[in-house]
This record gives sequence, C-alpha cells and structure tokens, in this order.
Amino acid sequence: GTSPSGTSPSGTSPSGTSPGGTKTGACNNTEDATTQLPDACITELWTQAGCTEPVPRAPYSGSPTVMDYYKTISKSTVIKDIQAWAGIYSVIDPSRKNFCYGSDPCNNTNYNSRDLSNACIRTIWHNAGCTEPLPVTELELHKSKTKGQVLKDIAQLAGKESETDVARRMLCYGNRDPCNNAKAGDKVAADCIRHIWHKAGCTQPIPNSAYAGQETVTKYFESVPRSTIEADMGTWTKAEDRRNFCFVP
Repeated sequence: GTSPSGTSPSGTSPSGTSPGGTKTGACNNTEDATTQLPDACITELWTQAGCTEPVPRAPYSGSPTVMDYYKTISKSTVIKDIQAWAGIYSVIDPSRKNFCYGSDPCNNTNYNSRDLSNACIRTIWHNAGCTEPLPVTELELHKSKTKGQVLKDIAQLAGKESETDVARRMLCYGNRDPCNNAKAGDKVAADCIRHIWHKAGCTQPIPNSAYAGQETVTKYFESVPRSTIEADMGTWTKAEDRRNFCFVP
C-alpha cells in the first residue's frame, strides 16, 4: 500500500496522557522510557488509541516498517505518535486515516443512525479537532444517541465548552490551548481552525470542498490570519447558502 510519510509526526504530536502507568496486558513491566517494546505491546497501544487496522508494515521514518521504528523510540513517544495517527493526522491526511481505520467507519450511517460503532464515534471526536483519546466514559455516553446528536455534542465540547470549562477542554485537548495562544494576526494550524469553527457554533465538520481559490476550506484558513478566519466563520453561521455546511439538521 501507500507508504506513510517518511517523517515521524511525533515531534508535533498531541500531548495526550500516557497510559504508561498501567501494568496489565502486553505492556506489562514496561515504563514510559522503555524502548524495544514487544510487538504485542505496540499492537496493544495501537488498538487502545482506536485504530482498527493492523499496525502498518510500510516504511516509516527511515525504518523498514512502522513496527521497526517504534522499537527504536521510548514507549511514551510511541503513544504520542500513535495518538497522532488516530487523531489529527487521520483528519488531515487520508492515507493515515486508511492505515488507522481502513474505510470510513461512519459509512452507511446518517444523522438518525443509532448504535454507532466505537470507531465511528472516535472518528467524529477527532474530526471535531479533539487531540486526546476519547475517554471510555464519553464513548459510552454517546452510544445511545443519534449520529446527529453525537456530532452536535462533540462539536459543542470542542468549541464553546472548551472556552469556558477547563475540565471539558482537558478531555478534548489535554493540557494545552488548541490555538497555542495565537494572536489575531497569526496564522494557525488545523486543530485551531477546527476549534474556532466549532466555537462559532458550527456542528458539521469543516467542509473538504474547494474555497476561495484553495483546494479545501481548511487550506484557505491556514493561509490567512486568525482574525480573518474568525470573521469569515461568522458568515457561515448566518448566510443561507452556507448554513447547511455549518449546522447538523
């Protein structure tokens, strides 16, 4: 298959809380600093992050396979890198999404669908911009809801709730500002753009369609300062020809 990017994203990965303290399963007797992790431990960390496909066998970061690369770095770095595959990198890079989830786990669902798969709910979580792993408690809360309500609730968490409630922000972004304290004149990354989108009140994921001469809406927003993004997103909540792209029915 298509090989992952040759450079490891771990340097810019989300800072998710490491489960390294857990001493059960295939990672028993390992610490955050442990290298040369067993294959079974790496596979366990991969599935704990929510990936449903096997660990890729493609070349990665100068190593013959992803598994080989993970044996050269510490357990804590492996966890951060895998969280990036399951999280923001699966949102912005379709090839990473395929390696982690295979086909879209929300295929064959609509706004009224219930009993969504765990993988589908996790995909909605990360599509909203959340970079932390989806907590089991939150996952269970969403199981009985329609897909439309799950989209709305997670968008609310990633946007307005994260602005006013530190505990809710921690669930989604960990101990960090999704916009890295960017000023009005600064350009920002994709996870900040998603946060601003949902803070504006939009409950749909950001459209992947072409926009303002750029390949996608996100690409355009990455090219302009934060103040322009916030002003532009305000029009999506109000203009009749844009509201359908912004709000879940």
